[in-house]
Amino acid sequence: MNDVLISLMGFSLLGVLLGVPVIALSLRFALKPLVEAWVRLRETQQANPQELALMKQQLALLSERMEEMEQGLHQLKYVAEFDRELNLPPGGGVQNR
Repeated sequence: MNDVLISLMGFSLLGVLLGVPVIALSLRFALKPLVEAWVRLRETQQANPQELALMKQQLALLSERMEEMEQGLHQLKYVAEFDRELNLPPGGGVQNR
């Protein structure tokens, strides 16, 4: 009976010594992204109005720049198509046999 009790206590002690660090590390890696997201959320909620206005202005400028780039891309496509049509042989590219 004493041998079983000693074995059980030794096994329990080993389980606690190995289990606690494993559980602690698992929780740390599982909770870290949640805590970081929560901290970022709190920071954005506490941002002053000047910073928010600046971010909105930067976002508007980026959006405007993206629209300009899209317009330029459409113009390039149009020019490339026009150039391709200009370089077609006479007769519209239809070969006579």
